[in-house]
Amino acid sequence: MPLTQYSKDKINVLTQKLKKKMKNYRKSWKRLYGKSFKIKYISLFSITLLLIGCSGSDGESVSTLEATVTSSNDTPLYDETYTISWESNASQCYATSTTGSWLGELAPSGSQDFVAKRGGTANYGVQCRKSINFVNASTDVVVTKDFINYFDFDDVQTYDLGSLNISLNNNLDVLDTTISDFNEDFLLDIVLLLEDSGTEDLGDSSYFILVFYGRDLSTINDENPFVIQEINQGNCVADKLIRADYNEDGTLDIMTISSSSDESLNKRGICIFLTSEEGLVLQDEDYITNETTLDLSNVEIGSTVAYDLTSNLRPDILLLGNGGTTDLPFYISPSEEGPSVVLSNPLNTLNPYTRSQGCAEGITYLCDWISKEYHFEDSVIINADTDGILDIIHSVNTSEGPTYTLYNTRFEDVYFDWSLPVEDYISTSVSSGDGVSLRMAPTDGNLDGRTDLLLFEKSLSSDTFKISIHEKVVSEEDSIDEISRTNNGDFAEEYSFQNSLKFSSELLVFDLDRNGFADIFIPYTELPYSQANVESDKHFLAFEKSYIVNEDETTSQDWIVQDFSDLIGLDSGSVYNSWIDFDGDNDLDVILMIPSASDDGLTINYNFKIFLNNSLF
Repeated sequence: MPLTQYSKDKINVLTQKLKKKMKNYRKSWKRLYGKSFKIKYISLFSITLLLIGCSGSDGESVSTLEATVTSSNDTPLYDETYTISWESNASQCYATSTTGSWLGELAPSGSQDFVAKRGGTANYGVQCRKSINFVNASTDVVVTKDFINYFDFDDVQTYDLGSLNISLNNNLDVLDTTISDFNEDFLLDIVLLLEDSGTEDLGDSSYFILVFYGRDLSTINDENPFVIQEINQGNCVADKLIRADYNEDGTLDIMTISSSSDESLNKRGICIFLTSEEGLVLQDEDYITNETTLDLSNVEIGSTVAYDLTSNLRPDILLLGNGGTTDLPFYISPSEEGPSVVLSNPLNTLNPYTRSQGCAEGITYLCDWISKEYHFEDSVIINADTDGILDIIHSVNTSEGPTYTLYNTRFEDVYFDWSLPVEDYISTSVSSGDGVSLRMAPTDGNLDGRTDLLLFEKSLSSDTFKISIHEKVVSEEDSIDEISRTNNGDFAEEYSFQNSLKFSSELLVFDLDRNGFADIFIPYTELPYSQANVESDKHFLAFEKSYIVNEDETTSQDWIVQDFSDLIGLDSGSVYNSWIDFDGDNDLDVILMIPSASDDGLTINYNFKIFLNNSLF
């Protein structure tokens, strides 16, 4: 076995040891044979052979195994190309990386081009070997990436999903979207809920529930395109999609609900679509078990929230009714046999299960709900006070104006006690004073480890929108532990949209730029279609969370408003956009609804197209 790893010093030590052993051998031979047998030449010959073997077959000195890695640019900007080069005198090399930048077998020397896409540090290393000897080398590349660079739609792949053809005189609106794997093929699917309002007459709307089933992108071509499937069959009146596992089979299903008792009269205001290998399947009306006095034939639901009523670690759905025969809180509780209706205790004794019946039986707070025309707009489950138990806050519109009401006491430690509200728990942030929340969400807005309350409000008197955060205030000195009544002022600006331009109901809170801090993302849209509102570059507002550690170890935080819809390469003719990570590469892709008028000018063709974000590939 070659001993190339030994240095000359080590060989000298070995030589001295061998000489000592040979001297002892000579003494032993003299004692045994009484002869002065000379083995000097034998010992020297053996050592010579050893040295030859250690120095290699050609008798030259041992060579050092070496490797180097360099970058043509150690600090490239986003989308710049840089070259990684490596050299080694080894026989074999492998790519290594502490950040996952590259892996696999390499030639002993070579180069490779990279495009700066992912922000931050990327490590490029090699491990090279010759025989049993190894050497490592690496270099780091730091990519500078601005917030706008996370939305790169220039020259990206696009896919047509399908289209809807609507009369020019009708109004088409996208009410809700949701995503999951609805056909058990381990690919994300997209559900779009749309309303064709027809005329202004109540009950004249058509509701489209469209499913776009995900596909392997490599299989898509003109002969094998994406297709949107319409699954409503004209039966379900719907304003909202609620995703949950309603039959507890391990897959997510969809429930649709209606916010209009007039629209849902003599139709289906609550529908269940179950996931199957064939896709979402609409269930019969009697699939929801209802052994209560609640009449589901005239449905008007305001807000909804997921809440574990049965303490089985699986969410039930709390529905807050606003009218018709569903103007009280009730639950849809999933089970293996299918979902069932559960009434809110102690209101479950009412027959019929309505506000008016409760008022007639002397439940005074229900009389108050009637007189003040309580209309639940949105709800959120959050730990609002000191007891560590989840509470519920409602955004409520009343005849006396909007209010935010907290319910933090319960019956049997399960059912919320609707008789004990904390009214005006927080204040609206809209300057007009009449803001109601389109969406509320728990979030840690000031990064102090406590859950704050994020509001996305709209004025009832105008198309004015406002974002605000009500921080969790904790003071041991004053024994305070509650959501602040007033917002923290981080979002001073209000947004007033004219004509048909408006925010959609989406409110996305997640870490857009992968810096460890959640950002806020709100799409806006322009519906209904008109010739005047195309080519207006409308897509979204983003609020980037900035967190800086100063030289004196203090920290600075800020929300940076980003509105660069016209700079990121999207089709400006769209009138609606929905944002999802469709291809699973951890950036936001988008589905655009792009209208085009027919040649006769009587209909509008709404085309749905997906744009794959190119910011992280």
